[in-house]
Amino acid sequence: MIDAHAHCCGVYLNEKTIIEHLDKNGFEKVILCAGEPEGSFDYHHPMLSDIFKNENTGFNFNSFIEAASKLKHLPSLIEGENLKIASLSRLFPDRILAAYCIDPTDPKWQQKAETDFERHRYCMIKLHQCWHDFDIASRQFDELISWAEKRRLPIFLHLKSAEQALYFTAAANRHCDAVFIAAHCLGFDIIDNALKSNNVYFDLSSPQLYSADTLRKAYIKYGAERLIFASDAPYGRNNPQIIFDRLEKLWLSQEEFDLITHQNICRILNI
Repeated sequence: MIDAHAHCCGVYLNEKTIIEHLDKNGFEKVILCAGEPEGSFDYHHPMLSDIFKNENTGFNFNSFIEAASKLKHLPSLIEGENLKIASLSRLFPDRILAAYCIDPTDPKWQQKAETDFERHRYCMIKLHQCWHDFDIASRQFDELISWAEKRRLPIFLHLKSAEQALYFTAAANRHCDAVFIAAHCLGFDIIDNALKSNNVYFDLSSPQLYSADTLRKAYIKYGAERLIFASDAPYGRNNPQIIFDRLEKLWLSQEEFDLITHQNICRILNI
């Protein structure tokens, strides 16, 4: 199994805790992105999606994520975190893969990315609208997609609002050769209603933000081939088990379970 999205803090803070956590949970690899520097805390988030089962649950929680990230100055720390994760990936290339966080509002993002990609190995682009207030309908975002598309880098995207989910779906339809992973199934109904291409995958991490019914709908519509297991650690204790419990209720075959837990992400990354 592969933990396809987690942050470099908490149980994934350093090389010792990372390898211990991977071995303990039976994970072959993890894809790490920026986290809280020196943050060793593992967070317990309430299962809001078991109480509020509508589309806006995750979007409503975004205001908390945005406030917390600004309080901890996370948006300004991503460059150092990108380099830290690249160093960890060099130490354990078979266990740790590095995702590269980009601030699309930075006029020099492309110059920085070109330099960093020459020096280090990154497997994915991470964009977070609660960390950086960019507009998916903007020309700058379209240019970023084209940049990633040329390099065959998937884009992992945390959407901020229903409006941005609609803009995202239009962008995915325009850029059919790009590959996107929609974080935490945010905006699933909106994306599903307008998506015409087959280049969007749905990340199952942070089950607090999307309901079991959303997972069921995603599975029925797109099959196991478009779902990707991840934890979002350390944001939500016991996330993997909660996700596995939900998957069990879908009565998956072993082949489908393997697709979700590692084969889909391996195919996307060509590993």
